[in-house]
Amino acid sequence: MSGEILKSETLPYNDHSQRIIDFLQEKMDFFELSQSKVLFDYNPLIGELTIIDREKNKKYKKSTLEFESFDVNEKVIEKVKKHLNETSVENKDFTLQFKELNIKFHTLWSGLDTDQYIGVIGQIDRRR
Repeated sequence: MSGEILKSETLPYNDHSQRIIDFLQEKMDFFELSQSKVLFDYNPLIGELTIIDREKNKKYKKSTLEFESFDVNEKVIEKVKKHLNETSVENKDFTLQFKELNIKFHTLWSGLDTDQYIGVIGQIDRRR
């Protein structure tokens, strides 16, 4: 019986567990397909940025209050915020150039609230 329920396509999509699985699957798919050596995951709910350096096999976590240590000026932060505010469920991605870097952003959405992204993941590559 439980197998039939799980296979049923008539289950409501508002199931919290399924939304979490979909969210995590989207993140895994993005990171798996990325050829970039540096990836990031930003959680706006808690204000935490995680940077993963595949080449050095290191992970760094920073609070958004610590952005000064990334040598990022206010203009760049405002530009990123502007582009993030222009994203939507249908328009999730954008790329910005900062110094010698190309930074690709991919916003994550909950499936319930289409007014606000719930996370941002991306990759950082050196410009050629």
